[in-house]
Amino acid sequence: MKYYYIHFFRNGATVTDGSKQYIGSTDVELSTNGIEELEELREKYDYMNPVLVFTSPLKRCVDTAKIIFKDKKIVALPELRECDFGDFEGKTPEELIDDMRYNDFIRHGTTAPNGESQEDFSKRVCAAFGRIVRDMMKSGVTETAVCTHGGVIMLLMSVYGLPRANMLEWQCGAGEGYTVKITPSVWMRSGMVEVTNLYPVNPISETEEADSTDETEEEFVNPFWADELSDWDVE
Repeated sequence: MKYYYIHFFRNGATVTDGSKQYIGSTDVELSTNGIEELEELREKYDYMNPVLVFTSPLKRCVDTAKIIFKDKKIVALPELRECDFGDFEGKTPEELIDDMRYNDFIRHGTTAPNGESQEDFSKRVCAAFGRIVRDMMKSGVTETAVCTHGGVIMLLMSVYGLPRANMLEWQCGAGEGYTVKITPSVWMRSGMVEVTNLYPVNPISETEEADSTDETEEEFVNPFWADELSDWDVE
């Protein structure tokens, strides 16, 4: 039986990390420390050999993917961006504490003013994931990676992942995430995937480094990211 694997990993630390600001759609850059941490992870761990890497279009994810995978084709998917917090973007809880709209947002889960609802966020992210899976099966590509945001990864794992767990249990660090295994029959029947490992999981050894240079990438025929890129941003 043929299986398909997708490696999800979170963007590196940004210049706003630690500020407690709501940063969703705001396009912030990786910090110097964030870049150094990613480079250390790349040197220490085996990030496997995906055919290509999908990312959120936001700079922090695109740059993370370029650091981890220097020689891979990168396809930015708008649907993989983080949730838009609207009027709350760039602000801290302390700055919003007297805003009644913020109190409703925190206490009752309402949508941030001029922001994106949880329902809309979930629909677009899940649609992107479904499209990636369907096209992998259509094209025969069995291994890809996805660099996106913590909120996106937590959502996808909580919706599709086995074993079942709530969103907060799927938190992951910068440059880290999960590998999912897709069994076609299970996917077609239930729309579920198996979370098999943390990602990356294996430290690189000298032997593994030597073996990786001899690997041959899979060939693929006419997936949507190869010949139909008019609405996709390819790096």
